Amino acid sequence: MESGDLAEQFAILDLEPNASSEELRAAYLDLVKVWHPDRYQHESARLRKRAEEKLKAINRAYDLIRFGSTAPAATCTGSASPLSVMLFPKDFGGSWGYVNVEGKLAISPRFEAAAPFADGLARIRERAQWGYINLRGEHVIAPEFVNARDFSEGLAAVVFREKWGYIDKSGRYLINALYDDASAFSGGLGAVLWNGRWGYLDRTGSFVIKPRYDEALAFSNGWADVRIGARWGRTNSAGEVFFTDKAGLEA
Repeated sequence: MESGDLAEQFAILDLEPNASSEELRAAYLDLVKVWHPDRYQHESARLRKRAEEKLKAINRAYDLIRFGSTAPAATCTGSASPLSVMLFPKDFGGSWGYVNVEGKLAISPRFEAAAPFADGLARIRERAQWGYINLRGEHVIAPEFVNARDFSEGLAAVVFREKWGYIDKSGRYLINALYDDASAFSGGLGAVLWNGRWGYLDRTGSFVIKPRYDEALAFSNGWADVRIGARWGRTNSAGEVFFTDKAGLEA
């Protein structure tokens, strides 16, 4: 591969040409999550088509960088290294499967859709239902959900009929399905939509921060970005909100 072509592939992944294999893998997984067609299933046909094209370009760039003559060398060694057991979803022309870091088939393409592994399990769709598999391709949680999100901190947000709740890795509901939407757990809290407002639950299903926000993002380093009307601010786990314009909101 010519150096100019290789630089173009790195640019598709928003990376510098001297990126490490770990940076390459992280960028690839981030972009797959952003452009996976399942995120756009309720959008226009034009946007769904664009997502499919973007994901194909991302997959191609990732493959070309790994297998090109000037691809970055792997930095992990040993058969038990994290990189050696990492699997990646791949579209095989209508059916999804998983390949390993060397691009070799690891889980046969038999899924309607497949997401990257997260927290040890991967979200897959069969017969229009979502479930979860392990690294051997075995069903850990049978496909029975109409919608689902990735596992995070041992929990995953799922919809069995109409409402969102949270299950553990055995498929048991830890937080009942009561909510109109739900995000992944982060920092011990999960954002849920309740009666038109977002708030945050702990692992017991209790509101730590009552629903009051028009938008609520994941916690990171003890803080989460939230929106009330047109104003964005940051909240801590105590529910104290600090706006960027220094104006306060009584918690």
